[in-house]
Amino acid sequence: MRLIATIFISICLSACGGSETPPQPDIVSFVAAAETITAGDAVDLTAVFAGGSASIDNAVGAVTSNTPTSVSPTATTTYTLT
Repeated sequence: MRLIATIFISICLSACGGSETPPQPDIVSFVAAAETITAGDAVDLTAVFAGGSASIDNAVGAVTSNTPTSVSPTATTTYTLT
């Protein structure tokens, strides 16, 4: 049986948690190099933003604008950029 991991991307543009959050960056885009991959395979996520710092949840962490970040989900995973 071939397992497929589907990549979901979401963007948090307003308050995504605590009341003392730093200013949110201006997000231009947030894309995955592929919508569907085989579970455990790598795929690049690329965020393009300005005016601040950003991070991706699910243990990815801080990211640099317009720099691909590789992830290898083992199941259907939603990545949120904040």
